[in-house]
Amino acid sequence: MSDSPPKRPGRPALDATSDSPSAPVHLKLSAADYDKADKLATLKRESVQDLIRRGLKRLLDDEHG
Repeated sequence: MSDSPPKRPGRPALDATSDSPSAPVHLKLSAADYDKADKLATLKRESVQDLIRRGLKRLLDDEHG
């Protein structure tokens, strides 16, 4: 039997190194932009939410962002 803690249901923490809680975000996209995001997410085998999170993180981590 393993001594690791039981897995909690739900999505893993966005930043495992941070103890600060996540903040809810609401985003509206045009239908055309959503369709493009959905196709790209499908190609990358991820959710649209993860695609948006990854893109936003890349933008915020960019030295010019």
